[in-house]
Amino acid sequence: MTALLNKRKELFAQALAEGLTQDAAYVTAGYSPKQARAAASDLLRKDKTIKPRVLEIRKDKGDLLTKAGMVPVLRAARVLGIDKERLLKELWDNAMQAKAAIPVLDKNGVATGVYNANWAASNKALELIGREFGMFMPKEEVQVNEYANKTTKEILLEIEEKCRKMGIKIEVPMIEGESIRVS
Repeated sequence: MTALLNKRKELFAQALAEGLTQDAAYVTAGYSPKQARAAASDLLRKDKTIKPRVLEIRKDKGDLLTKAGMVPVLRAARVLGIDKERLLKELWDNAMQAKAAIPVLDKNGVATGVYNANWAASNKALELIGREFGMFMPKEEVQVNEYANKTTKEILLEIEEKCRKMGIKIEVPMIEGESIRVS
């Protein structure tokens, strides 16, 4: 089976395959939230292509996760109640706690007047949050222009030489800022 032809029904099936409730999947697919639970149930009962599509999506996803060795990881995450939203909240809490000034205590538990913050931990937590939101893109290699370190005079002379080799008459000005006239 391939994707359902009706775009909203396909989105509904995908949302159900992801584990959303029927009413949440219904609204996610772009249907009206008004009486979503009843409407979603009615849609599933009437359209016999949606349930098989949900099973197919789950099977395909399961196959991919099995091949990637992710099934045990996902199972553990489910048991522990770990999801992306929780991790992002925890990272934010870590970032805020790590940069908070914490009083240094002596061996008797008395504040020494010195305060420490863990800026590296805070920055790392913030970096991970930023990566999740696509805020930090890998730096691309900068292509160096072959003319970047040449003077205007050197570039003009090179143009003149190339044009001469191609049989094009050109008058190259030697004063910077003048335009090149090709004849």
